[in-house]
Amino acid sequence: MAKAKTDKWSCDMYAKLMEKKYFPIQIYAPLSRILDKLRARGIINVEERPTSVPLLATQDDVTITQWYGSVAHGILSYYRCCDNFYKFKK
Repeated sequence: MAKAKTDKWSCDMYAKLMEKKYFPIQIYAPLSRILDKLRARGIINVEERPTSVPLLATQDDVTITQWYGSVAHGILSYYRCCDNFYKFKK
């Protein structure tokens, strides 16, 4: 029984792709730009540590913790698909 043409074509294409060493698309998050934006908004300082946000000074501890957590969760979920995500988490 003869193989279908599509099987042969896909095997040939795979061989050509491997010869040319195609690599998958890589997406990187712009870490320096993100840190600059967080600094500009007063969320982190120069040492990349969290700072106090004056609008939250009158809030209770739970609200402050939830606010910082929501900021972190939003950034992490947006850049989750990036190849340098491991750098983001630290």
